[in-house]
Amino acid sequence: MKGVFSEKSGGFQFMIVVLLGMAGSMVFSFIGVVLVPLFFPISFMELMENISSITSGNVGILKFLQLFAATGTFVVPALMSAYLFSNKPRRYLRVNNFPKPTLVVLLLVVLSLGANAVSDLLYRFTAAISWPEALYFIKDMLDSAESAMDAQMRQFLVMDNVWQFGFSFLVMAILPAVGEELLFRGVIQRVMKRGVGGMHLAVWITAFLFALLHQQFYAFLSIMALGVVLGYIKEWSGSIWAPIILHLINNGAIILGVYFLELPYDNESMLGDNVNWAITLPMLLVFAVALMALKKIFDTAKKSPLSRTEEALEI
Repeated sequence: MKGVFSEKSGGFQFMIVVLLGMAGSMVFSFIGVVLVPLFFPISFMELMENISSITSGNVGILKFLQLFAATGTFVVPALMSAYLFSNKPRRYLRVNNFPKPTLVVLLLVVLSLGANAVSDLLYRFTAAISWPEALYFIKDMLDSAESAMDAQMRQFLVMDNVWQFGFSFLVMAILPAVGEELLFRGVIQRVMKRGVGGMHLAVWITAFLFALLHQQFYAFLSIMALGVVLGYIKEWSGSIWAPIILHLINNGAIILGVYFLELPYDNESMLGDNVNWAITLPMLLVFAVALMALKKIFDTAKKSPLSRTEEALEI
C-alpha cells in the first residue's frame, strides 16, 4: 500500500485525508471511552449513560478523551496519508533536520512574542465588527459558542499539581503542535500545492482550513494568520520541525503562564484597554525582523549541495 495514491490528483488525495481524519476521530474517540474505566473510578455503563454531564464536570476524563480524539484526528491520518501518498513517507512529511537549530529556535521564540501583537490587533478588529440588527441571532450563536469554548479551555487549564500540569501540556501543547502540523503543513499543504499548483495559494488555503477547524469566530483571523506564518516557515525551512516548534511555543506559553505565573486566561481581557502602540509597534517590528531573519537562514541552507541533493531525491 505504500505510495499507492502517489499519482492521484490533489482533490482525490484531499478526500482521502478528510476520510482518514473522520474515521480516525471516531475510532480513537471510541477507544478513549472504552479505556476511561481503566484509569478513572467509573464503569463503562455509567460513563455512557451520563457522558455529557460527566465529561463536563470531570476535567480529567475530558483531557483523557481529548488525548485520544486528537491522536485519531491529526496524528494517525497524517502518518497514514504520508504512507499512502509517497514511497518515502518520512521525506514526504519533511521529518528532517533544519539548519542552525539553536539560532532557529531562538528566532522562533522571538517571532512568537512579536506574533502576539499581530494576534491582538486581529482579535480586536474582529470583535469590533458592527453587526446588522437582522443578523444579531448569528452573533448570539457565535458568542454562545465562543463562551462555551472559553469555558472548556479554562477547565483544561485547571492544574492543581505538577502531574496535571504535565498532562495539560501534553494534551494542549505537544499533541496539537505535532499532530496539527503533521496533518496541515505536512500533508494538507502538500496536497493543496498538488491541487492548486502554487505554493502561496496552498499556504493560504491550508491556513484557512486550519482556522476553520478551530471553530473560534473572534480568533479566526488570528489563527489563520498563525497558519500562514507556519505554512511559509515550513516551505522556507523544508522541515516540519520548524512549524512544530513555533506551534509548541505558541500553545505552551499559555499553559506555562497560567501554571507558573498564575496569569488569567480570558480572551475578553484583550479588549479591556485601547491598543498600547508604544508596545505594539515595536513588537510588530520584532515580528517582521524575526520572520525575515528566518527566511534568510533557510534560503541560505537551501543553497547548500546537500540540501539540493535531498530535494532532488524527494518523492
